[in-house]
Amino acid sequence: MARPLAKRTIAALLASIAHHKTNLRAAEPYDVRLGSDECALCGLFIDKLRCGNCPVKLKTGEEGCVGSPYEELSKAHTDWCDRYGYRSADEGRKNFQRAERKEIKFLKSLLPEEVA
Repeated sequence: MARPLAKRTIAALLASIAHHKTNLRAAEPYDVRLGSDECALCGLFIDKLRCGNCPVKLKTGEEGCVGSPYEELSKAHTDWCDRYGYRSADEGRKNFQRAERKEIKFLKSLLPEEVA
């Protein structure tokens, strides 16, 4: 059975979800803030034994959000910035938003039932 999440971990997870919801509303790719400096979970765990007990690491078994939807999100953001392969900026934004929704759904799945 998984150990319950500490209150500060739940608070960081909720802050991360809120942050990604803000990114979801970005009109331009340069309005998006991604990376460990922007993540409340990373702020809590990144220097503690290589992601320590971050709920993302506990779920995927990997460090650095490997194996989570964040990988797709990061690529979608890069592609949107570069307009790579898109006929329009709007197409890139929509692709980014799809990936961001997956990330939000994944993060919400990590919340305890009583909080979700």
